[in-house]
Amino acid sequence: RLPEEGTHLLLKFLLRILAIQAGVKRLDITEQEGVFYFSEAHQQKPEGLVKMILKDPEQYQLTPDHLLKIRWPAQSMNRRIMGVKNILKEIIQHVNCP
Repeated sequence: RLPEEGTHLLLKFLLRILAIQAGVKRLDITEQEGVFYFSEAHQQKPEGLVKMILKDPEQYQLTPDHLLKIRWPAQSMNRRIMGVKNILKEIIQHVNCP
């Protein structure tokens, strides 16, 4: 079994790979929200992101400077990381699928 630091490092690599596939150039995770900074050049269908936001406007917010903010309830860092992983997978489905 890996030590906790090793697990965190592997999760960080996984999130980085998913972020690249989703066209996310930077990701900030805090206790209250996640902030996704996008590179539209790396998304086949950036309009898919708008559709995703419109499906759940209570959770997703697109700022005027094109940042995606996602609010979440208070939870452990591991739960937030798993939530971010799932959100990145959802973004990939919306912006990079034909």
